[in-house]
Amino acid sequence: MIKGGLNLFLKLAGFAFRCKQKLIKEKGLKVLYWALLMILVELFAIIVSLPLFFFISPEKGKRGGFFSSKQFDGNGHLREFQYRRKIGLTTLFGAILIFVIKVIVVSLLSFLIAVQPLLAVTESWTFDTPASYTYDSGKIEVTGGAAQLKDLSSPSSGSTTNSGFDSSATGWTAVPGWINAPSKTNTANYQSSGGNPGGYVDINLQGKKNNQSAGYWYQGFTTTVDSPSSATLDLDWGALTVTNSPTSYHLYAFIGTTSGNPTVGGATQVWDSGNITGTTSWASISQVDISSYVPTSGTYYLKIAAVHTCPAGTDCVTVSGFDNTIVTWSDAGTPSYATDLPTIEPTVSLIPTTVSSWDSFTETATKNGGEIYYQLSDDDGSTWQYWNGSIWTTAGASN
Repeated sequence: MIKGGLNLFLKLAGFAFRCKQKLIKEKGLKVLYWALLMILVELFAIIVSLPLFFFISPEKGKRGGFFSSKQFDGNGHLREFQYRRKIGLTTLFGAILIFVIKVIVVSLLSFLIAVQPLLAVTESWTFDTPASYTYDSGKIEVTGGAAQLKDLSSPSSGSTTNSGFDSSATGWTAVPGWINAPSKTNTANYQSSGGNPGGYVDINLQGKKNNQSAGYWYQGFTTTVDSPSSATLDLDWGALTVTNSPTSYHLYAFIGTTSGNPTVGGATQVWDSGNITGTTSWASISQVDISSYVPTSGTYYLKIAAVHTCPAGTDCVTVSGFDNTIVTWSDAGTPSYATDLPTIEPTVSLIPTTVSSWDSFTETATKNGGEIYYQLSDDDGSTWQYWNGSIWTTAGASN
């Protein structure tokens, strides 16, 4: 099969050679005929010669008897075959070499592209320095490494006044005769010393045997919110004098909506000392939760009272003291934020020396149900663009 193919190739080569000779001699349309015929023969010869070029050298073909004596011209056909084979092998190995070089180059480029992120420059806006950004400080705040909408709600708070009685009982009203025992008169006074420390107010109950006596001080205060987040009562108290121990002796605190006499055990009672059997030193109560007693905004009254009942066989006297008495309430308010899409931007534009490509933009944010929108400028903030879902386009305030 190889011998036959080789002989066919030599015949085609000889015929192509004759076509070339005719092409040189002929004129007119015959030139076109012989040119086309030569091209066809050459193409066919290429198809036949490819396996012969690569697998059979001229010397091997001659030794193996693949060239018949009638078909082989040692000076012409063999020499032409040698030239064609050299050209074919050179072309083949050249193509292989080019392919190998391409593979190496592509692999190298792929590696460089793969490590490109390691060579990339990253710019982070960390919001550590408020002066590095331009924004409306009434709507946005930069704090703790974050930019955030500012809570525009107004916290509310308030308290009763003159809690320490340091110089007078101003702001307080005494009602010593809440309950006067028969033929007895209670008193309530400011004392400039002996308190815890400094001044204080007292309630002096002059009791009658088998009768009850009671008196109180009160002060009004006004809250401005419904259901304040915090409302507490603090006070210091003492049983300063106890003569002929009463069968029942209590100090109380009440908070109600009227300044009239309170009701022991009623809905407005917020504190009870428990039964007192003798004199005591100053004691303190703190942070009594009274938020349920001031459920809506309005005016309320704090009352501090003393109540005793004398034994059946003798009159009795008690003197009670109150100091550092205060109701405090506060409310942070319902958080509210600007709704007109306030903006924040760096005071200095990012101007890289060289840009190959802009690859990514990463947001780190806690949105709490809201949204943050981004616009980019490539002219130092003169104009802004936003991504409309398809392209970057000129942005307005609401984009």
